[in-house]
Amino acid sequence: AMCIAPMMLAGTLQHCDLKITLGPESPMKDELRQKMGVYSVESPADQPITDERNRVVTVPCYMWDKATILNVGDGAYRLVGEMKRLMEN
Repeated sequence: AMCIAPMMLAGTLQHCDLKITLGPESPMKDELRQKMGVYSVESPADQPITDERNRVVTVPCYMWDKATILNVGDGAYRLVGEMKRLMEN
């Protein structure tokens, strides 16, 4: 899931101890953990976060104000690589 889509996953997969990224340190981090059982990890715009247990990969992309199209492209490329790795295992 890219950009804001990890937040949709958080709402859908509540109480699964899901690990996602919303990019920069989120003011909603504590609320996500307490109400939804979701853990938000800070990550650069081009760096995916992989939740091995739930087999979910997220990358923040434009959740960072200063993200460029190159950051987003790199993040998408890395996200697909992680998804492929998960499917092969």
